[in-house]
Amino acid sequence: MGGGVGAGAGGLKIALDQLSIARAHAQAAETDPTDTHCEAAENYFNLAVEGLRKAGALNL
Repeated sequence: MGGGVGAGAGGLKIALDQLSIARAHAQAAETDPTDTHCEAAENYFNLAVEGLRKAGALNL
């Protein structure tokens, strides 16, 4: 069995969830540009990209 974050369809779902969370933080940063929202958005975007790569959904 494949395991770990980023493996198969489960990893893709997690990466897409992280992308949604990143977008929510980015939108919140537009009205409340605190470091908290900006840093959270950046961190979740990075996690999402890493997860998409691991899931094989990103062709570079």
